[in-house]
Amino acid sequence: MSRFSTWLSAAAMVAVLATACTSAPYLGRVAPDRSCTIERLAWMPSVPLTMLDALRSPPLSDEEARLAGECVEASRHANLARSDHPVAREHAAWQRMTVQAYRSEHGSRGLNVNIFVDRLAAGYIKFEDGDPMPVGARIAKASFAVTHDGLVSGGPLFAMEKMPPGFDPGGGDWRYTLIGPDGTLIGETGGRNAEEVRFCFTCHEAARGQDFLLFPAPLYRRKGS
Repeated sequence: MSRFSTWLSAAAMVAVLATACTSAPYLGRVAPDRSCTIERLAWMPSVPLTMLDALRSPPLSDEEARLAGECVEASRHANLARSDHPVAREHAAWQRMTVQAYRSEHGSRGLNVNIFVDRLAAGYIKFEDGDPMPVGARIAKASFAVTHDGLVSGGPLFAMEKMPPGFDPGGGDWRYTLIGPDGTLIGETGGRNAEEVRFCFTCHEAARGQDFLLFPAPLYRRKGS
């Protein structure tokens, strides 16, 4: 079998795996910021950013993640600023709860993320010692992906908003929202394409005892209040 045939077989398997992932549609095709490159990976053959690339970004060192996050931040914010969704437009001005971008297994995707909170969610900084969030509190997890040849690209935005009692009692009355890298609304609890954000509840259910909130490792937490 030729190298090309072997590659095609592998690509076909990748397509099957990506299609099988229920959350794959949120990734779409995002244009990498070609000014942002992980030099250690740049020697790899150049390939398009596929859904599987973004699903499983290659592991980065803390320093690589920090630099990549800082580099892609401007283009990511510019794309999301055109969104119709207020969280996409506003989250960049919120308080950041992470000292730098870090790798999150977020649904086994291996994306690199930063966490932002609005004024009502400022108590998030108490992490596991915090109280349940007040109605209206909003939390955003902003992500970026890295291709296997080192290109960095803005990823989806994951958001949580605490809704009035009765919205979803079994889920802590949280509304989950998924916004694509271009600002497009992909899915929202109780609204459009709600099935696309079902995996959010599935993960956060494990933290039912702490108001369904998940937290970064202590190394990446911003200290203070």
